Amino acid sequence: MQSDELIRIATQQAINFAEHGDWKSYLQTRKFEFTPSIENNSGGSLLIGDEAYETLLPVIQFVINDNNWQRVVEFRDVRVKALELFGDYIFERLNDNDKQLKFEELIENAIKLNLQSYVVYVPCNITESSTRQIRINIGPAAIINIPTFQALLDSDRHKLKFTNYQDIWDECEEKYSQYQWFVEVKTPPVYSYKIASDIASKTALDALNLLHMFIPISHSFRMKTGFGISPINEAHQIYKSGNGNFAYSLSKGAAGNVGIPDRFWDHINQGEHKKWLDVYSKCISLSLDLQNTYPTVNRFLDATYWMGDAIREENSTTRVVKYVTALERLLTFSENGGLKKIISKRGSALLLGAGSIDSAVLSETYENLKKLYQIRSDIVHGIISPTAKNLPMSPVTVDKLVRDIILSFIELVGAAIDSKDAEKKLLPWLKGMVKHYGLDLVDK
Repeated sequence: MQSDELIRIATQQAINFAEHGDWKSYLQTRKFEFTPSIENNSGGSLLIGDEAYETLLPVIQFVINDNNWQRVVEFRDVRVKALELFGDYIFERLNDNDKQLKFEELIENAIKLNLQSYVVYVPCNITESSTRQIRINIGPAAIINIPTFQALLDSDRHKLKFTNYQDIWDECEEKYSQYQWFVEVKTPPVYSYKIASDIASKTALDALNLLHMFIPISHSFRMKTGFGISPINEAHQIYKSGNGNFAYSLSKGAAGNVGIPDRFWDHINQGEHKKWLDVYSKCISLSLDLQNTYPTVNRFLDATYWMGDAIREENSTTRVVKYVTALERLLTFSENGGLKKIISKRGSALLLGAGSIDSAVLSETYENLKKLYQIRSDIVHGIISPTAKNLPMSPVTVDKLVRDIILSFIELVGAAIDSKDAEKKLLPWLKGMVKHYGLDLVDK
């Protein structure tokens, strides 16, 4: 049904509801979590009822789908704008030009007027910051330190003109000054700051996961982003000692094992690090293309997300589950059964193909991956206690094994990760690698 006909029907339904609807009863029996309403000519609110709103829904959904706006604008925002325009339509408040447009065109134009890019600064609890300005670009994102952020503020400070809200700005600036590092994210055009903030938070985590790939678990497991973290780690404890008297303990310090030497930031743009950085930059750029999808890019970023989340995880058993989930996301394709062997063979083949291991240790690597997957199975099926501390493989061993597989993936797949048929070719390629190294004959 054409949108013009839907609007005509919705108009009649709204009028009928306004004339005959029992609004008191409606507030108790409505289908939706809100009460659809429009503004009347006197500035008041007029309920239109569920029936009229349901008639409008296909038009609203069409606007989102036709423009590929699923990640650009929230459904609620389009709904609000559609109801606002529906009120203008019913009460004939549209100008002559707008009267010539279809209703979905009115909604589309109104949304487009509000689309804009944002630059969002997400704090990180990395400690140690050089006094010099540091910026590491990762596609549309950048990791910057506090001197860089402060210089950005100072360069635009003359533009800041407040009347009643200077105290709020001062409070925000003071909060930011507690952190030494930020991820700066330039978002694509979106409808609201809330959407931009959500995108930036996810992108900042992607950037942090890149650092996790460079820095072993023993030095980065407390590295996080967002205002939920504290720039200072404080541990307060009250207890009774052996003599029965109360005692206390207080430790203060940087937020735990995330101090990064100044020289690291110089080396990140060199050698192997530069290659990894380039692939990450490409992937993060494509992840911010909100109107297209790149399945292999998403596969890779999801795997690094699970890897980073495993590193940040404090529970030993949950950490193993997340590490293995990273491998499952990277190496499997909705296959049923036999995942232990599939992951172990494909992971070993990647490591050998990228030169991360040599053929002499191929069999040992394969057995280690099977062992890791078995530990994960024993955890999720209740054989190993969720509070177990001493697992059959050390965190450092697990971390290196999973990290090397993901880096091998970058080495072998990174150059073509954004190609249109990358996902289609990936599974046959992995199977070919397994066969090439004779792993298809193992554990038949």
